[in-house]
Amino acid sequence: MSAINLQAYGIEMVYIPEGKFFAGDVDSLAVKYGSFFKVGKDGKPAGLYEVTGEDQTITIGKNEGDLYYKITNPEYEGDQTGKVGAAFPKGYAPPIIV
Repeated sequence: MSAINLQAYGIEMVYIPEGKFFAGDVDSLAVKYGSFFKVGKDGKPAGLYEVTGEDQTITIGKNEGDLYYKITNPEYEGDQTGKVGAAFPKGYAPPIIV
């Protein structure tokens, strides 16, 4: 009788319904280490950034209402400016599985 080696693999999945959500963390330690936040009138963190739709254009910058982050890694700083275009998936809508 020969030995049989069986292995099972699985992926955990959670269904998250379509809808708006908030991104980021305004805790001072989180901001220090590069979390996203919404910019306030004074240029400082003013809360979480709200993603309201898959077709939303997100502006990254230092102006009030923009999405922003502090640079924490000198090897990859990003340019801290630009736009996340409407065509880029944002996780608002569930993926289409074919």
